[in-house]
Amino acid sequence: MELYRPHGKNHLTNDDAWSWLKKAALPLVVAGASVVAAPLVLSAAGFGAGGIVAGSLAAKGMSAIAMSNGVGVAAGGFFAACQSAGAVGIAGSTLAGIGVATGTATFAVQEGILRNEKKLNTIHGNNGGTDDDEESENEDEKGSDAFYLINK
Repeated sequence: MELYRPHGKNHLTNDDAWSWLKKAALPLVVAGASVVAAPLVLSAAGFGAGGIVAGSLAAKGMSAIAMSNGVGVAAGGFFAACQSAGAVGIAGSTLAGIGVATGTATFAVQEGILRNEKKLNTIHGNNGGTDDDEESENEDEKGSDAFYLINK
């Protein structure tokens, strides 16, 4: 994400900070929620501190895995990792990775949607843009910062 810096200024303005915050808010919320939800989802699926809970989704999954390959759950696989996390808890580094992955994915999807909307507005001639769009249009009209400063 590139921040808009007004002509020749090397510091961020309040408008820059607000623009960044608007773009970062949803990914940060999703990242935080996923970190909180991960242990709850494991527990709800049936991966408990005492092992897999009888009759749970995890028990059905373990049964299906055992029937499909004729043996128990393979060591080092996803299911085994869920068993371990349910028994001893999810490591802080794993939770951080979950947060980073979900936040990054959310930001990427959000940016894709915003860029697609901007393209559609341009193609169809809609002037449904935001103030940020207007600033970037003004920037395009003026050219680059260097050109603007030289010819000012």
